[in-house]
Amino acid sequence: MSAIQLTLHSSNSNGDTGSHGSHIVPGDVESDTPDLSLAATLMPEPHGLDEAQSSPTTGFASTFASRSPPISFASGSVTSFDFERNSDGTAAHSSDELSSLSPAPSLYSLTDSLREGSTRVEYGREVNTHSEIYKLAADEDEVDRMDLQHFIYKRMMGDYVPPLREVLADNGDLLNPKTCLDVGCGSGAWILEVARDFPRAQCTAVDLVPLPAVARIPANLRFEIDDVNLGLEHFAGDFNVVHVRHTSTGIKDYYRLIDDTALALRPHGLADFTECNFACMTSISDPSHRQRARSGAKFEPPDGWTGTGMARSGESPARRAPMAPARAPSPFLARFITLAGQAARKRGGHVDAAALLHRWISEHPAYEDVVHREFWMPCAAWMREKEILLFPEFSRMSSEELEKLCCTGIELGKDTIEFMKSLRPLLLSTGVPQPLVDILEVNASREIQEAHIPMYFRIQNVYARKKDRRQVPTPGLPTA
Repeated sequence: MSAIQLTLHSSNSNGDTGSHGSHIVPGDVESDTPDLSLAATLMPEPHGLDEAQSSPTTGFASTFASRSPPISFASGSVTSFDFERNSDGTAAHSSDELSSLSPAPSLYSLTDSLREGSTRVEYGREVNTHSEIYKLAADEDEVDRMDLQHFIYKRMMGDYVPPLREVLADNGDLLNPKTCLDVGCGSGAWILEVARDFPRAQCTAVDLVPLPAVARIPANLRFEIDDVNLGLEHFAGDFNVVHVRHTSTGIKDYYRLIDDTALALRPHGLADFTECNFACMTSISDPSHRQRARSGAKFEPPDGWTGTGMARSGESPARRAPMAPARAPSPFLARFITLAGQAARKRGGHVDAAALLHRWISEHPAYEDVVHREFWMPCAAWMREKEILLFPEFSRMSSEELEKLCCTGIELGKDTIEFMKSLRPLLLSTGVPQPLVDILEVNASREIQEAHIPMYFRIQNVYARKKDRRQVPTPGLPTA
């Protein structure tokens, strides 16, 4: 089952982006809720997915954006752990230790006090203590949300990108086994599956807080507490696979991360990047699909539309001419996500990374065989509305396919509601007024639960192979 996909918005060769009616962006506030006058006064009005990232803002957002330049922080050195093993080779919960692969090797014990020292409470949620850029929650509730998100992505995008199984296949060399690094591993769901599916591969997970306590950690998995903004030089040439997913809010310079990933890879190694645009999209400019359906609006699928949600792989879909947006109140969820993107940028996060990911990797001299995939994931079960069948792209789907899509919308809707809660420390610590956060969160949650508005998140996935050393030009030297 793939994600459903509607009109695309992609970068051209110059990195410029087009915008059209597929983008739901913050606009005017219209609601029966009396308290919404505050949101109407304070909420900005950006003009499209990537334009919202760079356009001047109005009202509260312009004040918010002009108070000071992006916050920049440096964090401490890397801390590495392995896990004490039980008699069956699996990891125990306590006294976990391993010598570090960082530039200054050291030995640490993963005690309860060290776990506690990795987080502190801000605005009612635990956040990490190693980076002031990444301000999303880092507690058990967030771990549960990330596990649900991993399940959704696995069903939509597949277990792994196609080359991974071949790259990590056992080479029979006990002295030089295959290796995999998960940068910003979060709950650890992805790297735990890799370690179990490829028991002869040596796996490493890196994040700002320790992995959550789990019952059985594979013997071939180790963990490091590290801020990857400090670089990955200590991993030079160590890995066959490097996986990066949803790290842009905590990365100061995403292009450097792409560069560091190439450094950490072995020749012909696999880099796998996944990021999400900080915006919600719909296929039609009017946010009420029911009204548009009754008026005979035409559904316009993207180039490469397959009916299952993914456009062409291997290249960005062609640009589309802008569509004139209908003047209608924008959904609260779109407003909330856009404001979160502005807050993440304020703290120094590189939130534009998703829109530029394909271009950056395609033009990077260390990569080849670049493949771009794009998934549009519904964040509510709005396709249960009977009027949606007026669109031929949905009417051709079987009832089973529609039901699976509905289940995905329900699950991603739950994930999104929890995601908004996890964003509160980011928003509030960056100066967004709590009444505005409350208003947007309550009304966005209601929109998701009512499921009348067809909204999607646009997920960008790019994977590539590292060239042989002889193919990679040395910086500063002319190429032949």
